[in-house]
Amino acid sequence: MKVLVFGFGSSPPFLKALVEKTQIENSNVEFSVVLSSSHHLKMMSGLLGGDRVLCLHQLLPKYKDKKIKLSNLSNYPDNIFKNIEVEKITLKNRKSDNQIHIAYWTYNLIKDFMLQTSPDYILYLQHPEDMEGMLIGGLAKELNVPLAIPHHTRQIGLSFFSFHRQEILPKANHISQVYIDKAKHFLENFRESFISPSVFREDNQEFNYIPYKQKTKMARLMSGVSRFFSESESRELGTLRVSLLNNWFPIWRNIYRGARKFNNKRHFNCESINDLPKNFIYYPIQYSPESSINIPSPYFIDQLRVIDAIRMAMPSDFLLVVKEHPVCMEVRPRKFVKSLLHKAGVIVVKHNLDSQELIKKSRLVISVTGTAAFEAFLYGKPSLVMGPTFFDVCLGGVCTIDALPNRLKKAIHRKVKKESIIEFLSEVYAVSSDFLGRSPGEGEDKMMTYENVDLFWDAFIEHTRRENE
Repeated sequence: MKVLVFGFGSSPPFLKALVEKTQIENSNVEFSVVLSSSHHLKMMSGLLGGDRVLCLHQLLPKYKDKKIKLSNLSNYPDNIFKNIEVEKITLKNRKSDNQIHIAYWTYNLIKDFMLQTSPDYILYLQHPEDMEGMLIGGLAKELNVPLAIPHHTRQIGLSFFSFHRQEILPKANHISQVYIDKAKHFLENFRESFISPSVFREDNQEFNYIPYKQKTKMARLMSGVSRFFSESESRELGTLRVSLLNNWFPIWRNIYRGARKFNNKRHFNCESINDLPKNFIYYPIQYSPESSINIPSPYFIDQLRVIDAIRMAMPSDFLLVVKEHPVCMEVRPRKFVKSLLHKAGVIVVKHNLDSQELIKKSRLVISVTGTAAFEAFLYGKPSLVMGPTFFDVCLGGVCTIDALPNRLKKAIHRKVKKESIIEFLSEVYAVSSDFLGRSPGEGEDKMMTYENVDLFWDAFIEHTRRENE
C-alpha cells in the first residue's frame, strides 16, 4: 500500500513514529510526504529518501517568474480561489495576482508529485488548516485517490477518519446495543454536568511518550529567519512577526492584546441573563481566524455576513443575541464588536455571560460550524449550522443563505426528540475511536505517545477497510 502523507506544520515527528511502527511490523507500506516548509525536510528525507519528499516552500521560489495558465485548471473539481481564502495570515496581504500565482504552482507541484508517487491513499495527520491541505484534497478528487482525514467529535472526546476534508461522518454499517448504551450514558452525563470540548480523554491512563527533539528558541529563530528569505514565495513578514511576538516578545504581545481586550469588553448592551428578551436567536461569535471556520466556510470568515443574514431572515418579533468568543476579546479588531451595537435587531451580551444559559434560554441557536450548535442539539434545543460539520446531518443539513428564512422559521418551532439525539450519538460511537489527530506539542502532548500511534494507525486501517466495503 502506498500512502502519501500531508506533513503539515509540526506533524512530521508523528509521521516518523508511524513509519518506524510499520517498519518494525514489516507492514507492506510505502510512505511519501508533502511538506509545507523545510523545517523537517532533513529528517523526512533521511527517513523516506529524497525522491519521496516534496517540500513546497523550498521549490516555489523557482517558479516566481514563470507564467501561469489558468486553463490548466479546467479539470480541477474544486475552487482554487476558495482554497486561497482559507489561509489565516499567509497570502492575505499579497496582491491578488500573486496569491493566484502561488496557488497555481502549488497545485502543479503537488499534482506532479502525486502522479510520480501514485498513492493508494492520502493520509492527513490532522484536519487541514491551510491552502495546501485544501489543494491536496481537491487533487485527490481530481486524480481519484481516497482521503483519510482525522476529525474530532468535540465533547464526545473521540475521533474518526473521513473521506472528506470537511467533517463528514462516515456511514456506520451496524449500530450495536453497545453504541446505543454509550450514547445514552454520554447524554446523561452531558446534561448533568456540561462536558467541555477541550477535554479529549478523561481517564487516568498512563502514557508512554515518544521522545523527539525540539529546537531551542534561538535555533527556531535562526531557522525561521533563514526560511523567511530562502522560501520567500510562501513566507511573509506577518508570519515572522507573529512568531517573534509569541516566542520572544510576549510582554509586548500581552500589552497589545490587553489594550484591545480592555476596549472590546466595554462594548455590550446586555450584562445579565435576566435582561435577555423573551424571544431571541443566539449566535455565538466564533474564534477567527481559525480552521474551524476558515476551512469549511471561508465565505463566513467575515462573520458580519452571518449576523446580517440572520437578522434579515428572522421574524420581526425576535431579536438576535450575539456574544463574543472570550479568547477573541484580545485579538478581534476594535471596530467589530462596536459596530454590532449599531445593527438593528442585534443585542450584544457581555462576553463573560454563561453560554450554556444563553443556549438554554434561546429559541434557536445558529452557528457557522461552532460547537454551540451541537451543544444545543444535545440539550434538545433547535439549532442550525451554515457550514459543514460532522453533526450537521442531525440538524437537517447545512443551511444555505437562500434557505435561511424558511429553515429559521421552521426551526424555531421544532422539537428535538431525545430518541433522535441517542440515534445520532450511537452512529458517532460506531465509527469513532480513542485516537488523536492534531499538532504534536499541544496540551499534554498525548498525540506523541506510542499508544496514540497504535490507535491512530488501527483507525486508519479500519478506514481503508470501510472504503472497500
